Amino acid sequence: MYFMGMTLNAEMRQDIDKIGLDAPILLRRYYRLEILERVSHAVNGLRDLDAILNIGLDSALEVVKSAIGGILFVDNQSQTLHYRTHRGFVEDVDKIVIPLGKGIAGRVAQTGMSIFTEDVYRDPRVLQLELGGVEHLRVFIGMPLKRRQGTVGVLVIASQESGMFAADDISVFSSICGYLATSVIRATVDAKIAKGMARYQALLHYALGAQEDERKRLARELHDETSQTLTSLTFRLQAAIQMAETKGFGDKKFKESLRKAHSCAVQAGNEIVKLMMDLRPTLLDDLGMSAAIQHYAKDTLEARGINVTMKFIGGEYRLPVEVEVACFRVAQGLMSNILRHSKAKNVLIKIECDASKAVLCIEDDGIGFDVDKITEIEPDGRGAGLFTMRERLRLVGGYSNIESEPRKGTKIKVTVPIIRDLKDLADEQDNSYDS
Repeated sequence: MYFMGMTLNAEMRQDIDKIGLDAPILLRRYYRLEILERVSHAVNGLRDLDAILNIGLDSALEVVKSAIGGILFVDNQSQTLHYRTHRGFVEDVDKIVIPLGKGIAGRVAQTGMSIFTEDVYRDPRVLQLELGGVEHLRVFIGMPLKRRQGTVGVLVIASQESGMFAADDISVFSSICGYLATSVIRATVDAKIAKGMARYQALLHYALGAQEDERKRLARELHDETSQTLTSLTFRLQAAIQMAETKGFGDKKFKESLRKAHSCAVQAGNEIVKLMMDLRPTLLDDLGMSAAIQHYAKDTLEARGINVTMKFIGGEYRLPVEVEVACFRVAQGLMSNILRHSKAKNVLIKIECDASKAVLCIEDDGIGFDVDKITEIEPDGRGAGLFTMRERLRLVGGYSNIESEPRKGTKIKVTVPIIRDLKDLADEQDNSYDS
């Protein structure tokens, strides 16, 4: 036995015999449950709002075997409705705008109550434009898509035949509308979150860019002013020491004070150079990321007695400036963490680049840590470096993978995609880089 495309199998026959219902009634219920289950699966399994709306509309039309209907969205700002998806209309209803409170759909959106009419052309509430140019329509129903937040849309179904809507059809429509309203509200929330995240990313990009510009400005000022002044002071102190020793004026204590002052000036100059390297290494601009990371590792890790092994693969091309700066800052932060926390004796730094990506891997044999416990930035600042690394990488489309266990060392792999045309590689060899 068949009903609405469904086969009455042996299990259904047993259910019918037990309940004592007519086969068509029970099959009708099975059929509606199947339709609702389809819509429910779409709502829970899909993230594409238009796909969900189309499944919902087609399912509603299938209930009453109609080919005419649509879903309208409420625009609260303009107080109007417009069709988001539709079926069977003759005119281009995508351009139709219905004011709230006007027509069947407008009244449903305004009141949040369903409206059903079986005589379209005699019902004064009907607007001709919402009929989409379809002639000889008899039945028109509008049902709200609403939740606690209010009405977000209207489901409309029309037919050229009267008497085709049953009481249980309205119940099914109401359930479908509830499902679709949930999807619309979820999509609205997702859009707001995405907009907020985009704004956050833009602000973060601006902040990191401003930070990099400020680093470069400070490094330039230290080089052009402070470093030059200290160099001049060092030479003058050296000249004073030589003069005192050559001409024999001043006692031993005076000469010792000059030597200490000269030593302090030299030390201050070295500290300024180190500070400039931290702020903006000239090697990053002149020779690129690999050379800058190698030089920084020697000045920081090897200077503290940590053995550093460097491996470079495919470093013959200069990378886009944002990739080089991001990878260098990440490496800088990771090496700082190694010095402060790892107690490592050996560090392996591997850089591998090709036309599509740059991969930076830093591995140490230190005390390691439990990655799962670093879920937020702690009051003492622990974890800030990892979160900053992830945010910086996210701005350039990169990502990281952290492998670490207590007493088993740490391995951090960073991957940054390179988005550019291969034909630009040769041209970039002659260009200077300025972030």
